[in-house]
Parts: sequence; C-alpha cells; structure tokens
Amino acid sequence: MPSKERTKLAVVLTNLRERAGLSRSQLAKKIGVSSSYLSMLENATGQNPKSPSLEILRQLYHSLSKSRQTDAFDLIQAILETDELAPSVMPYGGLSEEAQRQLKADVREVWIISDLLGENVYDGLFEATYNNILKRSVSYVYFLPFGSDQWPGLIERFRRKKKISKEQLERCVTCIECTPLMFLARIALFNPRDKTAHGTITLGSMGNYTFFQLEKEQIESIYKTLLVPLQSLTTAKTDKALPKSISLPSGRFELVFPK
Repeated sequence: MPSKERTKLAVVLTNLRERAGLSRSQLAKKIGVSSSYLSMLENATGQNPKSPSLEILRQLYHSLSKSRQTDAFDLIQAILETDELAPSVMPYGGLSEEAQRQLKADVREVWIISDLLGENVYDGLFEATYNNILKRSVSYVYFLPFGSDQWPGLIERFRRKKKISKEQLERCVTCIECTPLMFLARIALFNPRDKTAHGTITLGSMGNYTFFQLEKEQIESIYKTLLVPLQSLTTAKTDKALPKSISLPSGRFELVFPK
C-alpha cells in the first residue's frame, strides 16, 4: 500500500530549497513554474506522487546543487529512487550534436573517479579510450578505491592491443588507488586544468544510468581535492626514488600504474 509519507524527492527538494535560503516563490520563479506547482512537488506522498518533467529536473539540479557537492548527490539519489522518473537526462543535455562533437574532439585529458570502469563493461567505450590514446595521446587518470578489481582487467585489455607501446601506455595512463572518499558515483572530468573543463556525474545500476553535467564550482572542488596527490604521484611516476603513496586529511593515495 502506498505510503502517506512524503516522497524522498519531495523531502530533498524542500531541504535543499531551505538550505539555499530560497522561498518557494523565489525558487518557482527561477525554474519557471508556479508556486502552487512547486508546493505540489514538495508535498507529494507515496499515495499521491508527483513527478516533474525532465526539463524541470534539470532546472532544479542547476538551481539547488551549486552550493555543495553533497547537495548534487542528494538530489540525484532522490531522483533515482523515484520510480516514475525515467533515467534519461543526458550528459550534454541542451547542446547541439555539433557542440557535443566539438567538446569531445577538444578533450586532451580525462580524470575518471569510480569503483566501476565503463571501459570494462562497454566495448565501444573501451575502443574510444584506446583510440584516444593511440591516435591523439589523450591522457587518462583513473582514481579507484583500494582493493578494486577494475584496474587489472583494464590494463590487461590495453596490453592485448598490440599497437600501443609500453612507453605510450605509461606516458598516457595513470592509475591511483585511494581511500573511498568519492565513490558515490562515477565522475568524469574532461580537461580539468583549463577553461574548457567540463564533467559528468553518473548514478544508477547497470544499464539504468542517469547522467548530469557537473557545475563549474563542483568541478573545481573535485579538482582541488585530487590536485595535490596527482601532482605528487605524477612526479613519482617518472622518478623511481620518490614514494609511490601520499597521505592527506582527505585520505591515502597510492600510485598503481605505472610503477
């Protein structure tokens, strides 16, 4: 029997709106809906669920998830737990196909933060990664939790391909294992060091993913967290005399590849 309690999405929307210091009418104006419609969303129950359109979800995400990275996680998880919402918000939502193509063509560096590597699951993604390394020398940095079985599978796939030399693989690919501090989702950052930086966050079960674009402030926050260990271990990558691990207040980081 459906619950009389408010849905998780309703509770999260109310909490994030109040945390942002917005009245219901102020938020409604920002996302282009009436106050009564927003009230209906915030008071939805299991017996009377109300699901916003995907466009309104995008507006809510961009309006309410800028202050803290955890706000974005809270909102996306609430969306995923709402059965009526189809997980079809695309990573480049709102961009033309040409703009998407240009963004992808301009990528020179990719950081992946995940406990599951899509390259091990989807052959098309692996082939795209492989060709980016082989033909364009795109740099990939993988951050994985300690004890993950994802890296051995991926490095074996790389090695079975004969065209990438050992030297090119070690130059273009870095793998760092770390304390599981950010593995609530798969995060991809593209060109994180410059003004073309963009990124996506992915949540959901296998074959049922939802993608959202990361805001600039969220990319900067993630980048700053990982910059120190990355710089330290990248130096250790080329100087075998330097330690291959570093401990910070945010956790421990260890260079796995290349050693």
